[in-house]
Amino acid sequence: MPKRFGSALATCLVLVAGLGSCAPSAPPPAAAAISVPNPYPFSALETRVFELGPQGLATVSAGSSAKAQGEAAGISASVSTAAGSASGAIASLAPRVGALAAREVSGAWQSADDPKGKRPSGSAILAVLEGFGTARLELSEDGKGYKLVNREEGGFFGLAVGGAWPAKDGFVIQLFHNPFEEGPAIAGPRLFLLTDSELRGLDTASFASTPVSSKRPDEELFALFPDPRGGRGRWFAQLRSSGTTTVTSRYVSLESLLGTAKELGRAAFEASLAPRPFAQAPASLRQTVEALGVGAALVRARDSDGGDIYYAKGRLTEEAREIFLWSGSWGVLALEPSGRGSFRHGAAKEIGEGSARLDTDAAPELFLIDSPGEGAVFRSIVCLPSSGAFLAAAAWERGAFPETSGAGLVVFPLP
Repeated sequence: MPKRFGSALATCLVLVAGLGSCAPSAPPPAAAAISVPNPYPFSALETRVFELGPQGLATVSAGSSAKAQGEAAGISASVSTAAGSASGAIASLAPRVGALAAREVSGAWQSADDPKGKRPSGSAILAVLEGFGTARLELSEDGKGYKLVNREEGGFFGLAVGGAWPAKDGFVIQLFHNPFEEGPAIAGPRLFLLTDSELRGLDTASFASTPVSSKRPDEELFALFPDPRGGRGRWFAQLRSSGTTTVTSRYVSLESLLGTAKELGRAAFEASLAPRPFAQAPASLRQTVEALGVGAALVRARDSDGGDIYYAKGRLTEEAREIFLWSGSWGVLALEPSGRGSFRHGAAKEIGEGSARLDTDAAPELFLIDSPGEGAVFRSIVCLPSSGAFLAAAAWERGAFPETSGAGLVVFPLP
């Protein structure tokens, strides 16, 4: 529609004749700005400490504790509650991050100098919290920020965490009845699949080997391990039943997680899971560990594809160190309980429409995570790569399991 200058000019002439002015009226006062909470309130470029409390993981400042759960809006970790939850109670279990895992969705990120690199839905760091539920760290699309969402799960109440592994559709989580806990085992599933939208209990009836008569009616899943020989999809499981004075265990192998089980003797089960010689580890893993300059060590190597294997570096005596590894196409991370770590960039990998160009010739870089408190030690580490930052999370705890007095995460950018 054409602009109408004539009408405006006539109105102005009338005002000049009658009022002596054609000055515009004062603008109305500006409306107060509406504060919108940042959906990704934590910077992926800064180190932050989280501690486990009654409402899950909460961010804390140096020297403080998780008792100050209610922090300023927009910076606190959010909490959601699942149906049938235990109202924030952690039962009689000590606070503990029972398992830590990370899941990279295909097409997750491109090169660091590509501004179009985005993080798709499904990529996350998962912490399984003993007796409480889960906490997820999710990166923003540009990889520069992240959020933490605690979720209380009634099905976790009173159970210990056996492990968590990234899977095609989410995370596999295994729980078990803690033998240190008094009273009968709590009914309910022991194996779960956590997707972006739900936590689903998995039916482990197929774990009953043939003949089924060897299965006791009170038997439950006690331990679960991916096949360390590299057979993706294969698992080993320990099934356990407890009587008044006796404990009976069976051992099985599975071609798939919920596939038919084949019964094993205890010796064959233990031999299948025994630590491999460190010399058999991939060169990138060996170089990352050797950069720490440690002697004898038990090395647990996990990866973003769900792999989980132990290596024996030297003779495993009481003086041997523990080292925790996490690896992916982006590289390899190694961490000691003290917080000393090393990071080696990995080989390039086609991801989505772009390519992650990583330095394959650089030597591992050393780093040190400051202790989150007196007596705290680190128990595992994972990483999510992105175009904004390589976000790592390390689980820590004070005291020896099962009598830990504090636990949480340190989340930090890799060097």
